[in-house]
Amino acid sequence: MFLVGALALGLAVPTAHATPKRLLPSEKGVPVQFKGYRPGSPVKINYADWDTILHAIVMETGKSGREAALPPRHSVGTRVQYGNQSSRRLEGNRVNFGEFNKPVIRMIHAIRLDLEKVPSGAPLRLWSRNEQLAYWLNLYNITVVDEIAHRYPIRSLKKLYYGTSRTPSLWDQKILKVAGVPLSLHDIEHKILIPKFRNPLVMFGLFHGFVGSSNIRAKAYTADNVYDLLKENAQEFIQSNRGMEIRGDTLKVAVLFKAYPDLFPDFNKDMKQLLAYYCAPENRGRVLAAHSVRASTRDFYIADVYGGVKYASDASVGNVAALMSAFVAPKSGSTQPMVAGDIGTDLATQNGTFGYSMQGSRLPIQAREYLLKIRKKNKERKGTVDIQEVGSGDRVQKTDEGSDGS
Repeated sequence: MFLVGALALGLAVPTAHATPKRLLPSEKGVPVQFKGYRPGSPVKINYADWDTILHAIVMETGKSGREAALPPRHSVGTRVQYGNQSSRRLEGNRVNFGEFNKPVIRMIHAIRLDLEKVPSGAPLRLWSRNEQLAYWLNLYNITVVDEIAHRYPIRSLKKLYYGTSRTPSLWDQKILKVAGVPLSLHDIEHKILIPKFRNPLVMFGLFHGFVGSSNIRAKAYTADNVYDLLKENAQEFIQSNRGMEIRGDTLKVAVLFKAYPDLFPDFNKDMKQLLAYYCAPENRGRVLAAHSVRASTRDFYIADVYGGVKYASDASVGNVAALMSAFVAPKSGSTQPMVAGDIGTDLATQNGTFGYSMQGSRLPIQAREYLLKIRKKNKERKGTVDIQEVGSGDRVQKTDEGSDGS
């Protein structure tokens, strides 16, 4: 599972203003099996299998334009009922949970189990810090994807994340075992990642499975790319409405920021510093001048193309094959993200055990809405999209606030 190779990484940061506060790393509370690291270690983890799956199942929508999504209204005669009507529902990447078949789910679970075993054969104290960071982020994210896949269809993850009076939060359950240590997702966050790295960027690499969390990427983290991808995720999230909105002299931010008090001990001051550093340059003045930061933005609806609901039919949807073929895969070597058109092909060609049935099912309206947004973005990129007519969109009305997956 691991290879020997060189490791080198530098984090490029803007110099126009102060770097966000980074507390001194401390391994207090970290299980002894996960303490320590070796600078310049030759240990290099190979995530080719997880990388292949991510490339196939993740749709990347690009940076938010901060436009508020208008509330959908289904067509006359359709039986579709929308779940997520939030004005932020079209932001962020999506996992195509609705097209997972049993072989895909089994493969994801097998990779997860394999990753859990790696530190038993190669103790983490022999790894570099960046190699360890990439490992924990990948293990966390594949576990979230695996757990959601086994519960799909599910629309809202709010109860899964917070738990109920009868059921503990999934994040608090000891569902992992690494180097003989039972771990929960919260353990990875608060007993390993935060004390070992004490860097706000770390939280942007954790995918929680719902729209209001940081993006999952269409590639695995590695020691060589981890900080570059974390920086991109921080910029995308903070420059989106689900991460931050400026309302007069108040900054509305995602409730997830409140989940990391060790990273933001002086919440208002530390958050303003972080937001100003990663927001768009034209917003920095307003961010720094804000009087307060309020963690109230939330969207617990599943970050799934289909919205977490399987539909029996949708009379208003046109030909799915036509819609899907309106997207084209990036050419070899391109830095453009994969989009809808090559999902089935990629899975079929890269691994024979994968299989999807996109063209054998009807596309729900909210999936069409999301995909049409991606098509529109790609249409604006010269030479990247083969456009086909797919029918007219539904009439919508404007709203400012939407439901959060309650």
